[in-house]
Amino acid sequence: MGYYVETRESTAYVPMDKVALACDLGLKLMGQVNEKGRGGSFGGGKKIEVWFSWVDTASAISKLEKRTPEGLAEFFAEWSFDDADVQEDGVHLNWYNSKTGQEEEMLTALAPALTGELIWQGEEGEIWRQKFEQGTVKEQAASIIFPD
Repeated sequence: MGYYVETRESTAYVPMDKVALACDLGLKLMGQVNEKGRGGSFGGGKKIEVWFSWVDTASAISKLEKRTPEGLAEFFAEWSFDDADVQEDGVHLNWYNSKTGQEEEMLTALAPALTGELIWQGEEGEIWRQKFEQGTVKEQAASIIFPD
C-alpha cells in the first residue's frame, strides 16, 4: 500500500554550477541510509538490509559517483523523478508520479543545490508546494480562494 502523489508543476532544478555540490550532498545522504532509510528486507525477525523507500542504494550511489549532470539526472530518476533531464542551465526535476517514498528526505538533503519550486497534488486532491530558496526547502499548503 502507499500514497500516490504527482507534481503538477515544476521549476525546480540544480544549476550547472551546483551539480558537484548536489552530487556531494546526495552521496552524504546515501551514506546515511542505515539511519534514515525506511525500506528494507527482513528475515528471522531481523532487518537484513536497509534502503530508502523505493530506491536502489547501489544504483543511486553509482549515478552520483559519475559527478556529471547526466549522472545527477539518473540519480533523480532513481528517486522516481523519471523525467529529470539536463538542460543548458542545469538538471531539471520535471515530473514525479508515484507512491510517496522518501523523496522529501532527498529534496531536503539537496536543498542547498536546488532552486525553484515543486507543486504537488496527492491522490486525495490536496495541493502543496516545496520552494527552494537560500539553501533550504519551505513547504506550504495551498489555499483555494473563490472570487466574489
